Amino acid sequence: MLYSAVWDSFEQSTAREGTPSHAEVVRKLDALTDKPSRKVVLHIRFPDLYDPPLSCIESPVTELNLGFVKEGLVDEWYPRAKSCMSHMRRIQAEGQEGLRALTFGRAVEDVTGSVYLVGWNSIEVRVSVVWRT
Repeated sequence: MLYSAVWDSFEQSTAREGTPSHAEVVRKLDALTDKPSRKVVLHIRFPDLYDPPLSCIESPVTELNLGFVKEGLVDEWYPRAKSCMSHMRRIQAEGQEGLRALTFGRAVEDVTGSVYLVGWNSIEVRVSVVWRT
């Protein structure tokens, strides 16, 4: 289950967490899951370098990759992620059929967490990305 909300600021979001309405939302979401302890709540900051996240979410098919890297590999991971995004942007600029939007963001409260979103026209569209080290 993916629940998404857009906030003007991180402070606005965290201030809402203490309200009765937030407690009610959490209670209802927990009732829908078999293991509420597996629930992960992250605030993701998406840089303006890429497409707006909403463009990905509003596409007919949204690919969501949520990843956590080992603590010691964070400094190595983000340059690779940026390289991958540059590669994907070139593919997008070349007119990759079916690729509507893409973005990448980092978790505010956990430096090991990141999200990669891609908006596609359909589930059949695929692009291969080759990692080079």
